[in-house]
Amino acid sequence: MKYASAIAIAALCLAGTASAADLGRRMPVKAPQLVAPVNTFSGFYVGAHIGGAFGARDDDQVDGVIGGGQVGYNWQIQNWVLGLEGQFSGSGAKGDWSWPGIASASTDLNWLGSVTGKVGYAVGNNMMLYGKGGFAFADYDYSATIVGFSTSASKTRTGWTVGGGAEWMFAPAWSAMVEYQYYDFGSDSFDFAFPAAGVTVAQDIDSGIHAVKAGVNYHFGR
Repeated sequence: MKYASAIAIAALCLAGTASAADLGRRMPVKAPQLVAPVNTFSGFYVGAHIGGAFGARDDDQVDGVIGGGQVGYNWQIQNWVLGLEGQFSGSGAKGDWSWPGIASASTDLNWLGSVTGKVGYAVGNNMMLYGKGGFAFADYDYSATIVGFSTSASKTRTGWTVGGGAEWMFAPAWSAMVEYQYYDFGSDSFDFAFPAAGVTVAQDIDSGIHAVKAGVNYHFGR
């Protein structure tokens, strides 16, 4: 009986030691996995926009509604987005000036466009902030009347543009954007001829445009 009791006590002690060892052993913890941002903005897109434009120079005081479309391609690398975009806007922006009884003049901005590079940063998986810059072009009509004699001139002008905005992906293939863009066309010389008076007047016109636009884009391959 004494031997049996001793064996039972030893067995209980060994079992308790093994349980204590098991309790002291920590369960393995799996390292967290880093998830790369989704390439939400990559690929081709096409869209439409509407907004307003107003002149940035004393001799180019136009204002009015603009609207048109854009097409482009984005490459997204982690959070960074690089892109190339072409944009074209028809314009109803115009301006008038008059000196009653002596002279009057008008400026019509017929259309404007741009080809720009874009650099953006994706915030989360559905928002991008971006800047853009590149080549700009616009078509203008100018007219004037001085003491009953009228003249006009037209020209497609070229220059540069910079701007920036934000784009929000609100559906798998659709995004909304809002942006500001500045167009600078520098100073060009125009010859305003008054045939009835036998006079030609050379005039330098310095032009720049501010534009604010809102629009939507459709992204292919979604």
